[in-house]
Amino acid sequence: YYYRNGDLSKAANDFLSAATIDPQNRDLTASSLYRAAEMAKLAGNMADAQTMVSRIEKNFPNSEWAIEAKKLLGGAK
Repeated sequence: YYYRNGDLSKAANDFLSAATIDPQNRDLTASSLYRAAEMAKLAGNMADAQTMVSRIEKNFPNSEWAIEAKKLLGGAK
């Protein structure tokens, strides 16, 4: 909702909140962190984007989300 309405900071916060809804659902957690990082980047908040990418790399190192997160910040092709 917030993304479609152009409020990228609120969108990032909502995605970050979604990451904590069901800790047992690792894919939901990782994808929510990725989307939060994506929204932070689009909002120009690279520090927050990097923090979320670091969390993905630490907690989901061998996942597709880690690969995509690196790409998001330009760290992999």
